[in-house]
Amino acid sequence: FPAVRLPMVAVPTTAGTGSEVTQVSVISHGKEKKTINNPVFMPKLAIVDPALTLTVPPRTTMNTGLDAMAHALEGYWSKNHQPISDALAVQAVRLVLENLETAYRDGSNLEARTNMSLAALLGGLSFALPKTAGSHACSYPLSEDYHLPHGEACAFTLDSFVRINADDRLEGLCRRAGLSGTQELADRIRAFKKEAGLKMTLSDLGDADPAALAKAAAVHPLMQNNPVRMDEAALKTMFEALS
Repeated sequence: FPAVRLPMVAVPTTAGTGSEVTQVSVISHGKEKKTINNPVFMPKLAIVDPALTLTVPPRTTMNTGLDAMAHALEGYWSKNHQPISDALAVQAVRLVLENLETAYRDGSNLEARTNMSLAALLGGLSFALPKTAGSHACSYPLSEDYHLPHGEACAFTLDSFVRINADDRLEGLCRRAGLSGTQELADRIRAFKKEAGLKMTLSDLGDADPAALAKAAAVHPLMQNNPVRMDEAALKTMFEALS
């Protein structure tokens, strides 16, 4: 029989990465974590069935949900943002705000799981073109050196970057997502992390060196997408505030 080449099909079983609609793949080997961005990784077909996420444990639900939030926010404030990705990001943020807590507390709630699956997909689309920024850049040393899962590593600095990147555009996103402003958004992200018992401070990480974290994050290419310039000194100050 002749060989039949089937199209690459993506079937996500968590609501977070949005990888079913991006060409990004992440590989971890030992302490190294590297990203491959290539069109060959773009699925030809995505089957998103929220029922497949019903058995995801609460902590993983929170980690992946905050990854979706990070994708949407960073795609929105990335220097490379575009109107279409902006619209997708707003919707993704709103869905996470309205459904993540329910999905975390009651994993059997199909409506919340469905909305989180949609949020993850929209979050993937919202960063696919503009790419992520500061929080994802910081996530690499946090995962490599302190073994944080990807979503938890992104969330570690996400509320900090909300405050750092606060401007009229971000205030507009917050209002369109049903919030009063960037302060409430940062507080909601922090509340999500606290509820799930995620790591939030350098002391939670153990013997964490803010200077080393800042040095590693400053040279990551994704940091160049952040709308506010964050050099090594600025990042060190940010990490020290999380002591």
